This record gives sequence, structure tokens and C-alpha cells, in this order.
Amino acid sequence: LSIYHQSGNNIIASDTGPFILRQNLDDGDIIFQSDNGSGGVAEYFRLDGGTEQNVVSKNMRFEDNIQAQFGAGSDLRIYHNGSNSYIDDTGTGDLIIKGGNDILFQDSAGNTLANMNEANSIELYWGGSKKFATTTDGIQLYSNGYLDMPDNGRIRMGAGYDLAMYHTGTHSYLTNNITGSLYIQSGNSVQIESSSGADMIVATANGAVGLYYNNSNKLQ
Repeated sequence: LSIYHQSGNNIIASDTGPFILRQNLDDGDIIFQSDNGSGGVAEYFRLDGGTEQNVVSKNMRFEDNIQAQFGAGSDLRIYHNGSNSYIDDTGTGDLIIKGGNDILFQDSAGNTLANMNEANSIELYWGGSKKFATTTDGIQLYSNGYLDMPDNGRIRMGAGYDLAMYHTGTHSYLTNNITGSLYIQSGNSVQIESSSGADMIVATANGAVGLYYNNSNKLQ
């Protein structure tokens, strides 16, 4: 073991074997202090013998591509590569995020992107406005939300996807693909109209069915 001063630096050097720094006092600490940038001294790191914890008192900075690794096999890694930041679960098992209250995902301005709240629902936001949420019965859209589907993308219902709604890029379809009938029900009337709102078929509950041409009733 060598203790010496060299070129403005104070050095403690171990030339053979591990270097062991030991505190034998019951519940004693090992405290690392340094200048605080203002002419004083501050604690930066402490080995707390009373609580058996490593206490970090100042910010800890990891350079680009230097990982904070957790687990015997370095299974969980947190790092920044100079462009993007990563939470990387490389081992077996799942990556589990727990929160005592809500779990929020926010952008750099503090706008909520997603909220996994304590009431068990998941909420998705756009521009700070809630657009989608899971509910006890399924899902709910907010703020006059739209469900946009690409051409040939289908909304399918039923255990065997028996009912489908889709657009091919040319035509739109409401298709019943299995046995049984397709029912369209209303407590008042059922109307089929053109895109301009002109009546084509009007079926009135407990009443007549009218067939139209150019928005004029022709048969009832």
C-alpha cells in the first residue's frame, strides 16, 4: 500500500490484492465528501452502516452508452446512447412497472400521453385531450373521437368474426358471414339515405315502408 503526492494529486495506491476500506464501528458510516463548488464541502456518497444502504446525495451522471445494470446477469439496463434513451430488459421474465397511484407517460412539456390509473382503466391522449379509455364494459372514445381504418381493414364482431364492416377502397360492406340473419333494429324508423341526405328507403316502426326516387316517395 502506497500513500503519496504526485503532480498536484494525492494518491492511495494498492499494488497487490484487493483494496478494502472498512468501517468497524457498529452502525458506522463511510462518507465521501468533496468541494461543493462554492468553497464549502458536501457529502456526495455514503455507505450507511445503520440502514445497510448506499446513500447517493448528489446527482450521478452516466456518460453516453454507459449502462446502469441490474441483476446477476445484468438483465435490466438503463442508458442513453447519445441519441435515444433506453430501458432494456434483456433477461428472462417480464418488465413490470408498478405505481402506488397512477402511472403517467408525458412528453417533455408535461402533456399526458397515456395514463394507467389506479381505477384500472387505461387512457390515451392526443394534444393533451383524452381520446380513448378502457372501461368495465370495454372501451370508450372521447372528444368526438374517430376510429380510422385503412382500406380493407375490418371491424369484426362475434366469436367467429361473424359480422364485419369494411371498405375496399371502392365499396363499403356490412357483411354477415355466418348462419343466422342480419337484423337492423330501431325504436322509431330505419332510414337509408344518399350521401346528400336524400331518402332512399324509410321503414317506420309499426307502419309503412316507403321507397323513394330522387327523394320523392314512389311506393309505400
